[in-house]
Amino acid sequence: MRLLVTGSNGFIGQELVKRLLAEGHTLRTFDR
Repeated sequence: MRLLVTGSNGFIGQELVKRLLAEGHTLRTFDR
């Protein structure tokens, strides 16, 4: 699944990105 993650640089965002990538998702991240 392709996902957009906002706030991916924060504590929760970093863990979320790691987990989603491990599950095989394609991510686009957005930070300030």
